[in-house]
Amino acid sequence: MAAQGRVRAAVHAELPLTEAAYAHRIRESRENRGKVAPGP
Repeated sequence: MAAQGRVRAAVHAELPLTEAAYAHRIRESRENRGKVAPGP
C-alpha cells in the first residue's frame, strides 16, 4: 500500500535544524500528533 501512495505519514511539524531543541521538546512532551521532521 505504501508503494501505491495509499499510506502516508502524518507530519506534525517540519522544522529547520536550528530548531532541533524545540523539536526535541515537542517530542518529549508528546504534544505532537505525527512526525516532527527536519526541513529546509
